[in-house]
Amino acid sequence: MNTTKRRLKQVVCIILFWVIFAGIFLAYSQGVFKYCSTNVSKVHGSYNRSWITSKEVHEGGLDVVMLGDSECYSAISPMQLWNEYGVTSYNYSQSGQKIQETYFMLRNIFDNSQPKVIFLETNLLFRKQTRLNLVQSSLDELASYVIPGGGVRLHDTWKVMCGQAPQKTPEYKGFYLNNKVKASKYLDYMDKNKKRKAHINRSVEWYTDRIMELCKENGAELVLISTPSTRNWNYTRHEQTEKFATDKGLTYIDLNTVDKNELNIDWNTDTKDGGDHLNVSGAQRVTEWFGGYISKNYDFADKRQDADYSEWNRLYDEYNGKITPMINKIRSAGKK
Repeated sequence: MNTTKRRLKQVVCIILFWVIFAGIFLAYSQGVFKYCSTNVSKVHGSYNRSWITSKEVHEGGLDVVMLGDSECYSAISPMQLWNEYGVTSYNYSQSGQKIQETYFMLRNIFDNSQPKVIFLETNLLFRKQTRLNLVQSSLDELASYVIPGGGVRLHDTWKVMCGQAPQKTPEYKGFYLNNKVKASKYLDYMDKNKKRKAHINRSVEWYTDRIMELCKENGAELVLISTPSTRNWNYTRHEQTEKFATDKGLTYIDLNTVDKNELNIDWNTDTKDGGDHLNVSGAQRVTEWFGGYISKNYDFADKRQDADYSEWNRLYDEYNGKITPMINKIRSAGKK
């Protein structure tokens, strides 16, 4: 009898310990997320910043969402789309974003908004992962999605809570302003005769199917898009992605194959790092083309004169004051 009571007491103690631990962790988790979301300018890098904003409710909702890696957040500007078409959008791309991160971030987005079109930048389709990395990352993303707050994802943000200075690179709705210039030498990168290795693995295909299902459940269209990059893209990848999109029944846009006179990218001035990523000048050209595509293919209301979206106009004025001098300086230097 005493043995039974002792065991019962041990079980109760263990249960109480885990209940108390869970309570403390959830309180910490919610506190960390609240602090970081109200001090997001101090959260450095796109990895956690995009995740934090994906869990926020955007007043008035979003028409368009962009997902992908740094190729995407360097190429498409939501504030330019707003100014030219009155379309509300957000660029949730992250440095080195993996397909499983895309999936769980999109779940966050649909929990808080109902965008009608999701543009997925295709460089991440070719990102290599070991099986162990895939499993670990998938479990981390699942835990971050299921457990309230940011205790799992934001466990290393103590620097923010200790008064870290705001990030120096300006960021607006997920688009990062970079005015560095380094010309590209790889101008024949889309040569059809240069065959390179390119493979979309099964895990990417599996997660893409889950993303497609998620979009269908939420009444959104998924579109694949390849932004210009002389270092990361080539014709072999174009062919692989085109076949992948056809097999999945998805629309595919490759800006690397758009007529040069139509897109007007100048690889001497419009890249910040030798053709890997675009700078603000290149992004302005890409977003101009991209906005035209959205305008022709979708019927989004122009909200620029809507008083409920006045904050977008205020933010654009701030954005324009920073990016216009950058672009003018880059292009004037390129003419010399």
